[in-house]
Amino acid sequence: MSALAIYTFSDFLLTQMQHLEMQTHRHRLIQLSIISQGEFVCQVQKKQVQAQAVLIQSDVPHHTPATNAVILNFLFDPQTPIGFGLQQRLANNSHLCFDFDLELHALNTMSQLPKEQILTLLKAILEQAGVQPQMVKHDSRIRQAVTELQELDYKQISTAKMAAKIGMSSSRFTHLFKNQVGSTLRGALLWLRFGEAVQLIWAGKNITEAAHEAGFADSAHLARASRTFLGRGLSAFFQSPKGYRVYDYT
Repeated sequence: MSALAIYTFSDFLLTQMQHLEMQTHRHRLIQLSIISQGEFVCQVQKKQVQAQAVLIQSDVPHHTPATNAVILNFLFDPQTPIGFGLQQRLANNSHLCFDFDLELHALNTMSQLPKEQILTLLKAILEQAGVQPQMVKHDSRIRQAVTELQELDYKQISTAKMAAKIGMSSSRFTHLFKNQVGSTLRGALLWLRFGEAVQLIWAGKNITEAAHEAGFADSAHLARASRTFLGRGLSAFFQSPKGYRVYDYT
């Protein structure tokens, strides 16, 4: 039986999963996946990758098959210090493979992981991967655009309107936004609406209600976004209260 747990931290997400396949999907977060025993086998840009851990660049298509071993997926926004450090480590690569000198068999369980255990593991992984968290030096106008997006009540705005708001040409804004945020404006808006929908479902709304309140045309539109970002429709996670668990470590 598939199992999923989601841990929310102030600057990253962690998913803990077992017997759960994620069809080909892509998202704006940088993903670091590590398997508790054996080797992690996945597809990145339709090429098979095999290692103990795989670091995947934002917006790169990848597919994760179901496994008997527990997989931990650390997900980082490229704008955070850790995310930016990982982006620098990736350079121009779509992904990197690692075999760490870590004892991970104790993680092969779907029991709740203590916050300190997760943070200690992450610190060891980053050290062995040669990753240094770094402050992001974004163009101030792109920072303004990100703030504007987050403050929009209805997460929709055209590239031309956003560019005009922050005093840039549409072409320059498109280039800088993609380069510094890791997504197109359209993709970032869809990601924000998707995040709102998930939060509404966690708060007790059904999928149809959450879709409309988050700005999706209908639940089918939300389902397509879910398959794009997660590789599965949201109903696969939320149709049963036993299908997932959420732990707030913020």
